[in-house]
Amino acid sequence: MRLLIGCLFIFCCANNQAQQTRSSQVTRDNSLSNPVLPNIADAGVLRYNGQYYIGGVRTNGSFYVSSDLLTWKGPHHVFSMNNRWATGTASGDHQIHANDMVYINGRFHLYWSVNHFGNDKDVRHIGHALSDKVLGPYREPDSLTWLDSRIDPKLFVDDDGKLYMYMVKFTDGNTIWGRPMKDPGTFSGDPVYHFASLPNTWETADNRVIEGPWVVKYRETYYMMYNANHTSTQWGNYMLGVAQSKTPLGFNNANKYSYPLLQSNQFDLKDLYTDLLRYDSTDSGLFWYITTKPSDTNWQHSALPSEGWKQGRSGFAAEYTKGSTTRDKKTEWKTPEIWLRRDFNYNKNQHGNLALRLNHSGASQVWLNGRIIYDSTGSRYVALNLDPAETALLRNGRNSIAVYSKAGQRPLIDVALFAMRTDTAQKIVYSPGQPNILKGPNGFEWWLVYMADQTDQRRSQYIDRVHFFDRTMFVDGITGKDVSGYHPLPAAPSFGDIFDGAPANADRYRFLKGKLNVTDGEARQTGSDPIAVLIKDTPAVNYLFEAGVKPGSTRAGIYAWFQDEKNNLLIVLNRNEKKLQIVSSKNAVVKTKSLGLPEDFDFSVYHTVSVTKNYSVFKIEVDGLKLPGADEVSTFFSGKGLPGLFSTAGNTAFDGVIFTKGFDEAGTAIQGWQPVGTSQIVKNGRVGSPVKSSVTARDPGKWMVDSTGISPGIKTGVNIAVKGDFLQDYEFGIQVTSSDTAGAAGIYPVYIDKENYVQARIDFTRGELIITSVDSRMQTKTLHVSLRQATPRYSDIKYTDFAENTYSLGCHTKLEGLRISRHPFNNPDTLIHDLYKKLEITYLSGGNWKPLTGLTKAGSRHAAFDSLSFQPVYADAVRFTNKGADNNRYLYKIWVGETNRLSYNLRARKAGNKIHFFIDGNKMATIDHQFGPSQVGLFTDSNRSVFTGALLYHLQVSL
Repeated sequence: MRLLIGCLFIFCCANNQAQQTRSSQVTRDNSLSNPVLPNIADAGVLRYNGQYYIGGVRTNGSFYVSSDLLTWKGPHHVFSMNNRWATGTASGDHQIHANDMVYINGRFHLYWSVNHFGNDKDVRHIGHALSDKVLGPYREPDSLTWLDSRIDPKLFVDDDGKLYMYMVKFTDGNTIWGRPMKDPGTFSGDPVYHFASLPNTWETADNRVIEGPWVVKYRETYYMMYNANHTSTQWGNYMLGVAQSKTPLGFNNANKYSYPLLQSNQFDLKDLYTDLLRYDSTDSGLFWYITTKPSDTNWQHSALPSEGWKQGRSGFAAEYTKGSTTRDKKTEWKTPEIWLRRDFNYNKNQHGNLALRLNHSGASQVWLNGRIIYDSTGSRYVALNLDPAETALLRNGRNSIAVYSKAGQRPLIDVALFAMRTDTAQKIVYSPGQPNILKGPNGFEWWLVYMADQTDQRRSQYIDRVHFFDRTMFVDGITGKDVSGYHPLPAAPSFGDIFDGAPANADRYRFLKGKLNVTDGEARQTGSDPIAVLIKDTPAVNYLFEAGVKPGSTRAGIYAWFQDEKNNLLIVLNRNEKKLQIVSSKNAVVKTKSLGLPEDFDFSVYHTVSVTKNYSVFKIEVDGLKLPGADEVSTFFSGKGLPGLFSTAGNTAFDGVIFTKGFDEAGTAIQGWQPVGTSQIVKNGRVGSPVKSSVTARDPGKWMVDSTGISPGIKTGVNIAVKGDFLQDYEFGIQVTSSDTAGAAGIYPVYIDKENYVQARIDFTRGELIITSVDSRMQTKTLHVSLRQATPRYSDIKYTDFAENTYSLGCHTKLEGLRISRHPFNNPDTLIHDLYKKLEITYLSGGNWKPLTGLTKAGSRHAAFDSLSFQPVYADAVRFTNKGADNNRYLYKIWVGETNRLSYNLRARKAGNKIHFFIDGNKMATIDHQFGPSQVGLFTDSNRSVFTGALLYHLQVSL
């Protein structure tokens, strides 16, 4: 997790039930606005035949349906419990919680949990139901007993066909367990314990709760996303974390990320901006308060309180909720009303914009210097930026704020006033939970579907983009309504068809043989004639294609690639032979390769047949399964072509057709890069060889492909390689890792020829992103963007205990500063100035721990932090060890000042007349352009960098 923050350190610079439809409010600039499905909480999502189905808490046994993750139609009732274990008040549709839905070989499996605490009995079990239709009805195969205990089921189907069920048990708080399955309703083997919440980490901000597991596999790596802390907004600490494993049952505490992947947008707010009501240089942050109506009718203006007023910290409440960040009680309040007042210092040049944050349980009003600026009739948790008229009420020096609040059902009033400088506060979004990670509509992107809360909005469903920086997961969130920044909508495929009414005719398809008839949401083969049909689009070298195929004939499937009648590649489900066949035709010479399918493979139901063409290599999957011999098929078909649909005589049906131009590659799977100039591509020591294996020789002018990625043979000179179809709009990202602290490496987000390009260069010497645009008139424009950043870091529990905290940096990183809280860990009401002096600070470099010397205390813009600067050093980790013989844990989360790193994820999005640039998920710059269709490229300049984890896909842009 990395944030580009300006001026955090003094030495850091700012960088530039009736049928209905529920949908998000999509802004005109194509930016995401959450939530996308209001009032739906803990839910599961299924992607099937080009559409998404969601069901869970408050869908009451129903599903909603979407084709784009944005607009949802429904509800469609699919299931009601009818068993002997969930009876009475536990049997209602409203008790169907935390769904998980999976399609396997013609059967839709619905898992859910009943988490019922009732007067008649407690029922906390996992159920299982089946249907042969996605919209049901679903029936329980065993009505006598439940499938397992306790909650939050997740069935993961590995790409070898093996099944694993993950669930939450109440064994050490809420804990996550995994268990292999023989089939979707039968366990095989004992449960495997994965983990509970770790004490003294972000996972135990309040209660010991770990739940909501979701498992995906990508680039031969397994990821489990999970929730930690209590789900209730009473605490406000629900967060999402990730564990990363090499095996499906290998998740444990040691392979968790040290930090939350998604959390409340209020947690960093308090670190980055000073609360002027809490940290005032003239007092200890105390409010004057009274719980009976003030005798002074002008109390909002009074310079000094009259008789009867007391002092207390903000966080006036009747109840103490341990660990809560939303109901953080500091002063007891149990009366029907309360009046608050305090003065604070304001300096326009130093503090800039102000944001008022309130959490109140009843009607409340706020006055600034005697003028009312807020009036609410009910309870709210809200952050409000002072508008120009309100800001005009401020004066340099002393100002006053006054608050009146009614108790409501549970008395609470908490007030903060943040000095935002040149920034503005975002709408409060918090408590992200119950994750679902699925491929997006274009088949390349990954998206997180989850629940969250925000101001004036009941818990609802949200979506945010998931990225992989090579193999490290990152989420572009948390996002809410009207969020700042650039958060594009889910990308549509280059071509897609869910056959929802529009005819499958010559406008969209090229029919080689036969016809298709669209009915009941699918395309059916007309009559008994064979069918061969191609999608209508521009032929491409690299692409993804998938289609739902329900064979009605002896042989049915897809064209993985079609150039002409003599040169093509067919993927065939052969019903008679019960085989998957790969049929290639090169210059009319036909070769057939037959592969086994699972013994219980049902040819009468839908199967998703998918293929990715990456230059000359095809990867083929059926229902997400990698079949031996089909997962990577090398061919001579490196040229452009189009995919399509195929069937011999019979009644075959098709659905969920997706075609997206692009490629996704890493390590030895990297293909098709073409050298520019004298460079060459080498694999297995041979120029242009399609064989993929380790290469150790490094020769001048040659690009190498091995298990680490693609890299130039030597670091001297400029090396360039380009790839891809010429596309107008697209997104391209890749991980760039340098072995040197000097030189430069990067990408060409646009490469047409040597006189028309855009180059994004990471200068490892200067710590800059340099963007250069050159057009055919040889006009050059250059933009320099500093890579300086302040990064939050959490203790790496693998190397941390009560007396020592170690912070792993992820790669070799050039450091110039540290920002350390003056609040000792888990002691937010205590301030220790110069707390860092209690600690010995060392850094890891070259395999050795070295003392961090020359520390200088810099001026801090936040009263709760010390900012330290020092001569820059390269480090892999930073360690803090208690100097004294004490067991106090002084630190947990720190901020690190970085000037440069040796590994970055560099991404560019060419959309319309703009190109947007991202480093490690943070938007760095946007430039205008007028370039036409182009390729992308890699380059190094006096540097040997390795490139891997490349993702490029075509965009359908409508601005």
